[in-house]
Amino acid sequence: MFDTIPAGCSTLMTPTRVHGVQGAQQGGRHRSPPGSLGHCSPSLLVFNHRAPNQQGSWIFRLTPINPIHPCTSPSLVSTENPPMQPQPPLPLIDIGANLTHESFDHDLEEVLARSAEAQIRKIMLTGTDLASTRKAIEWAAQRPNLFHATAGFHPHVASAWSLEAAREIAELVKNDEVVAVGECGLDYNRDFSPRETQRDVFNAHLSLAASCRKPVFLHQREAHDDFLSIVKARRDELVGGVVHCFTDTRSAMEDYLELGFYIGITGWVCDDRRGKELQETVRHLPLERLLIETDAPYLLPRTLRPRPKSRRNEPCYLPEVVAMLAQCKQCAPEEIARYSTRNALQLFNLGTLAEDPAEASEVG
Repeated sequence: MFDTIPAGCSTLMTPTRVHGVQGAQQGGRHRSPPGSLGHCSPSLLVFNHRAPNQQGSWIFRLTPINPIHPCTSPSLVSTENPPMQPQPPLPLIDIGANLTHESFDHDLEEVLARSAEAQIRKIMLTGTDLASTRKAIEWAAQRPNLFHATAGFHPHVASAWSLEAAREIAELVKNDEVVAVGECGLDYNRDFSPRETQRDVFNAHLSLAASCRKPVFLHQREAHDDFLSIVKARRDELVGGVVHCFTDTRSAMEDYLELGFYIGITGWVCDDRRGKELQETVRHLPLERLLIETDAPYLLPRTLRPRPKSRRNEPCYLPEVVAMLAQCKQCAPEEIARYSTRNALQLFNLGTLAEDPAEASEVG
């Protein structure tokens, strides 16, 4: 599909729906044949600008493109110029992945190879109990340019918290590989541990975070009132934190933002059924407080096409979260990537990104 613009004219072209199809609009009626692009989303269009033609007008071509995996997009070959090169993936940081989960035991290196190909430059390994925390620290020591660790007890296993466990976690958080205390918080959805026990263990984690001066990696599900009461009372003791895997309401989000916390968004936002409210809520989330994560192996983005054979989520699917956030916030994916990466580096003191993602995944 082609259209023309007078040479030397400075104009902004935006995707729009014309005659029931997606087209290009430049101050007037779209002059290309209706129906040529079917039902492509505005975010899936690229304007391929060309040199002026003999009549003194600029020729451009409107082509559907996949912003997440550009190499799968239709060819941009034309007779006038060489084909456009697909844009490289955006460098990203996955602030929450459970790669120590047993589902990754058989193919972790392949998972990391796919992650590097998707330009996931850093991955925070979530500690949810003693075993996962120990392993996360071990792996982060082996691959310091790629992995960082958190240390804590998920509220599901709060009942396993003991004086011995508290002492060991207190020692483990002193490691340089540990960049946050948690995962910790409250989960009243499953109530795998008694609520009073959850609150006690949560407070113990906050005390630990206050003493070691590291941010908290927070979990809250269906427990907003108690959760907010606890963190609000102790906020002045904390250096900061993120409410990870946020799935609550706009009101809850604003409560956490008012306390200066970051908000972690996962593939939940890619679910048109469960994540519909979240899609609306994130429109009001300041980019300065946005973090992104997969929570792998959980929460596989439902928007992935083609759908993976396995239901296991991986860090390489993080760009799908970026694409949905860009769509919800009506901004460029580059903005989501830039802000979320900067925010992660700042909150968790992660240093700088490795130039080559393949080098970052090498064992030290």
